[in-house]
Amino acid sequence: MLVPSKKPSPCLPFPYPKRFVVIRLDPVGMVRHLEDPQALAEAQDITPKKYLFYLNYALDLPGPHSRWCRYSAYPVASALRPSEPQLGITPDMVMPIAPNDTCAKGREPIRPEPPFPFDNCFFWIRSSMVVRIKRKDAAEFDDRRATRLSVREHVAMLVSWRDDSRRIAHFVEERCRLAQSPSATGSPASGTSSPPAGPQPSPASSAATSLRRSASSDDDVGRTENSRDIDHDDGASSVSTSSSDDLADYNLFGWNADPALAFVPLLDAWLELEENITQSEIGKPTDFYEEHEVIKSILTRALARRGDE
Repeated sequence: MLVPSKKPSPCLPFPYPKRFVVIRLDPVGMVRHLEDPQALAEAQDITPKKYLFYLNYALDLPGPHSRWCRYSAYPVASALRPSEPQLGITPDMVMPIAPNDTCAKGREPIRPEPPFPFDNCFFWIRSSMVVRIKRKDAAEFDDRRATRLSVREHVAMLVSWRDDSRRIAHFVEERCRLAQSPSATGSPASGTSSPPAGPQPSPASSAATSLRRSASSDDDVGRTENSRDIDHDDGASSVSTSSSDDLADYNLFGWNADPALAFVPLLDAWLELEENITQSEIGKPTDFYEEHEVIKSILTRALARRGDE
């Protein structure tokens, strides 16, 4: 799975995991295979923005002719997270990327190597998602230009949600307890649970509701108290599976036909951050979700037309 060796080649058709990338959706590439003129025209009308993402780990074993590779990835935001009151998620449930230290809440901000070129960026809790990064042929990904996280910082990022995850779990447990109490069928209880308090951002786009679909256990992985004390080789990466059936579910080689793959975001990507985006141009993850929803609706209508033929 795109695991760097001791002496990795600096240029590859796909980026290594634990790298930050500038990305842009490819609407035309996502619908071209349908050979539907209407879908193609609608996709061509979309002007996608550029965004920052962090590649958590690869989900495929790409071959010489693979056109894309799937990754688990986190969007990188330049603002606090939209709240989701029904889940107990508040805007301060973020992890700052140094030099930003807003909402660090006593934690050390995540420190990329080399130093991150933007000073207003965060990871959001429960925002990981699966994306497809397109292959680069003529212009390969030059890992010497990459901004990355060491294994120690990567683990620190994953375990940074420990306290926030406990707050969410407590909120959900309390909500369930109140729902099951005798008073739940009568008038509202005066002690009805509400989300933990936190700073409130400006009203978010309605696309923020898409965040609930991308909630991932990746955010809740760690319980290590001193995550930065872990000493690993930077090339180490693994995906644990409980059985051969679990491993088969990953469809690592792409041999199993999966209609849902067409709906997974297809992205152009660049490792050279400052050459491809400025701090003021960093798009909101909620805008990315909106763009993706538009493309998904185009695909759905095109498939419906095909079924009617």
